[in-house]
Amino acid sequence: MTAPSQSPVVIVGTGVVGVVIAEQLLDAGIPVLMLEAGPRVSRAEIVENYRNLPLGAKANPIECYPSREWAPHPEPAGPGKGYLQLSGEDSYAQSYVRYAGGSTWHWAGTCWRLTPADMQLRTRYGVGRDWAFEYDTLEPYYARAEYKLGICGPDDPALQLASFTIQTLPYARTAVWAGRSTLYPGRERAARPAQHSHRSGT
Repeated sequence: MTAPSQSPVVIVGTGVVGVVIAEQLLDAGIPVLMLEAGPRVSRAEIVENYRNLPLGAKANPIECYPSREWAPHPEPAGPGKGYLQLSGEDSYAQSYVRYAGGSTWHWAGTCWRLTPADMQLRTRYGVGRDWAFEYDTLEPYYARAEYKLGICGPDDPALQLASFTIQTLPYARTAVWAGRSTLYPGRERAARPAQHSHRSGT
């Protein structure tokens, strides 16, 4: 920053959660300063990146979002290569974008919440750190952000999650078929929280 700010509230991160909180504060007349590690980019730049990708790279959804040296995010090449290190039998190569706007740039509609267990790794499993507050503190903000994005989600008492504001849609026929398939023995089908148009403008 090259200029001082008198904003009484500073929000770190310009993804959907930060934007929802900022909107509420601004509506109440409270100035907000938002900080973002990554650059501000235009939609035209991302589209052009995708057009210029080799055909074989177009299947990787992160390829058209190159990170910066000073703000790396996971990517197959460039400054972010190896930035996120995962190991273990069930490791999952997550991806996210460190741009102004956060991962709303790179989003397939799936929107999992953290569970209470995720926030108590040290207490429950003896690894990592526990969060400084309980899941119940976070849940109302999940609900607000999910509603803004049009997230439909299941009631799942097993995960100790409160009901989603917008209930999950019925399974498509292909999903029902896959759930009956013998390709994945011992696995149960589960509805995932995902974005669906549910009102005008979404």
